[in-house]
Amino acid sequence: MAKIELSLAPSKAKGLSEDERLELGRLLLKAGYRVDIVRRRPNANPGTQYEYYMILDKGDSNA
Repeated sequence: MAKIELSLAPSKAKGLSEDERLELGRLLLKAGYRVDIVRRRPNANPGTQYEYYMILDKGDSNA
């Protein structure tokens, strides 16, 4: 299965808190997904908020 990239809203925009992101990741792990949480800065301006992404991969269960 191809990787899925979910964009999570920044916390400033009433998005998910760190605890909520981790809990969502735990639930997806239990569902059999490989989960990576990635943080990116949208541009070079140091004052901007990070954007968070969750990258999911539901590979073989033999891993």
